[in-house]
Amino acid sequence: MGQDRRVKGLAQLRKCDEQHQEQQWRCGSVCIMGLHRATSSEIDTQSRWQRRMTGIDIVSNTIEFGSLDMPRFDPRHAPDPDSVRGPVLGLFIDAPAPHDSGEHCHRRAQLLYAVSGVLQISIGHTQYLLPPTMAAWIPGGLPHRAQAAKPFAYRSLYFDARLARALPSVPRVLGVSALLRELIVCVADWPVQATLPVEHKRVLRVLMDALLVAPEQPLRLTLPYDPRLRRIAECLLAEPGLSRELTTLTARFGLTQRHASRLFLAQTGMGLGAWCQQLRLLAGSRLLAEGLSVARVSEALGYAQESAFIAMFKRCTGQAPGRYRQR
Repeated sequence: MGQDRRVKGLAQLRKCDEQHQEQQWRCGSVCIMGLHRATSSEIDTQSRWQRRMTGIDIVSNTIEFGSLDMPRFDPRHAPDPDSVRGPVLGLFIDAPAPHDSGEHCHRRAQLLYAVSGVLQISIGHTQYLLPPTMAAWIPGGLPHRAQAAKPFAYRSLYFDARLARALPSVPRVLGVSALLRELIVCVADWPVQATLPVEHKRVLRVLMDALLVAPEQPLRLTLPYDPRLRRIAECLLAEPGLSRELTTLTARFGLTQRHASRLFLAQTGMGLGAWCQQLRLLAGSRLLAEGLSVARVSEALGYAQESAFIAMFKRCTGQAPGRYRQR
């Protein structure tokens, strides 16, 4: 009876989350970390109900977010995730700037949820952008490097091989719903334990289900390996606005734009034009996440008209850049 009650409670919590998101969309309310501004009475009622029905104290939907403002580790002093026992390890990380983890890997798969700041993750020839309120999934044993130009905070979960087998075998950036975020924060706050209590196992199962249905975000860019193309890519990464002058740029490295586009397609899966659009999407997402206005981002990316940038961003992400900036 108790187990059925808690399972029903989590199902009802998911339903409430969907209703909150729908209400937020209809009302156009100001969002902090993807949650609507609830009244204090709503928060108290919901918090008591969540504890009673699920057996766990999920962080209330307040603007302060409780422990979200209380990171536990500097990345330079965080424990080695492979040195502990147990199915899952959670860490609260607060990193100064600039930050560069250097290339490293661990046997455990990692789910990295960005609370604040923007993180760039490099895996092989591919770069991933991790803005606030999204998560990066990194399979175990995969060398990767994380860099940030400004301070950032994140919550990280490390899964053992048995759990990771049920999750994707390739890295990706995931959209994070309010329900998934609360589950990540809840699990990240658990003490290190070799064997999980029954109530934690139930929460972990819900977390795994939520990860399997989390939508992948188009925030990755594969770099070419040909030296000439790599230099072209580096110029564009340093100054995305140069993508409006591709004929001149490719000629500097002894290539026509058409030839360069064919080589880009062979090495990255995208022609040069599509690759540049993906670069502008990632650069635009990063600048918006850092608080720049839509007009300034559009100008920085070389768009002659702000409306053209808005149309591109909305076509690729399904939402207008102004709304994305408010997340």
